[in-house]
Amino acid sequence: MHKVVSQIEAQLTLCGDSVEFNGTTYVPSSSLAFLTFEVAHSFPAYTTASQAIMPEVLARSFKSLTLTPLDFEHAIAAYHPSQPAMQDRIIGTVVAVQLVTPGNRIKVYADKSKAPFVRGIASVFKVANGAAVAFGRHISGDKKLSVSMEVSWALEDSAFAIALGPGVARVLSDTPPDALAAGWEIIPYAKADRYLRGTYSAKASCVTGFYQGRKTIMLMGGMDSAVEFLGLGVVGNPASREAKITRVWTGTDTDKELKSVASAIKPQPFSASSGLC
Repeated sequence: MHKVVSQIEAQLTLCGDSVEFNGTTYVPSSSLAFLTFEVAHSFPAYTTASQAIMPEVLARSFKSLTLTPLDFEHAIAAYHPSQPAMQDRIIGTVVAVQLVTPGNRIKVYADKSKAPFVRGIASVFKVANGAAVAFGRHISGDKKLSVSMEVSWALEDSAFAIALGPGVARVLSDTPPDALAAGWEIIPYAKADRYLRGTYSAKASCVTGFYQGRKTIMLMGGMDSAVEFLGLGVVGNPASREAKITRVWTGTDTDKELKSVASAIKPQPFSASSGLC
C-alpha cells in the first residue's frame, strides 16, 4: 500500500523556529538550515521539456528521493560527462518525502491541480560554498529559487501521451480510462511507430515535435514502471511550473545575517542531460 497524504492532511507543522514533517521535528542550527518543497507533479502536469511522470509511476518511485543529494543548478559531474571541469555542488540532503494526492486518488485527472505530487524536506549545509548567499537572496526576495527533480529512467520503459481533440482519430492503444477521460491516449515506446519516436530527442532530453499535429508528452517510466530519483536541484529557472520551495528555516539568529547578504553567486553552467527536469 502506498502512504498518501491529502492536501488538507499534510503532516507539516510550524513550531516556532522548527518544522515538523511526518512526525519528526527538525531544528535549524548555526550550521544547518532546512527547506520544504513541492516537486514531481504528475501527469497531466509536464515540464518545459514536455516530460512527465504518470501518477502510478510516481507512487511506485517517490520514496527513492529520500536521502539523495540536494545540489545547486544540477551541478553534479556525473550528469555532465562532456564537461570534465564540472565540480559537484552538493549543498544538502533530501531528508524525508511524502506523496500528496490533492484529488484523493492515484489517477490521471483532467485538472492538473488534482495531480499527485511529492512534498519533502531537505537539509541545507550553511557552510557549503554559495549557500548563504543564494538563500539569503531567496529569503529577501531579491532572487527567488525553486527546485528541479533529477530522475533516472529507461527509454524502452517509457511511453508517449498524445493529446486527443474533436475529430481526432485515436491511435490503436490500451490507454487507461482515466487518461482517455482527461483527453490523452498513451502509447508505450515499444509500440510507437518511427514517426512518434521521432518526436523525442534522447540527446536533447526533450520532445521536439508534434505527432500528426497533436501535442506529445514523454512519460518517464511509462504507465506503471518505476523510475529512480537521483537527487534534487536548487535552481533559478525550474523546468516545472508547479515545483517550488515552500519555506526555508534558517534559525532566528541567522535570518538577518542571510537577508543582509547582497553579493551574487555564480552558478556553474550546465547543459540539459537526460532526466534533469
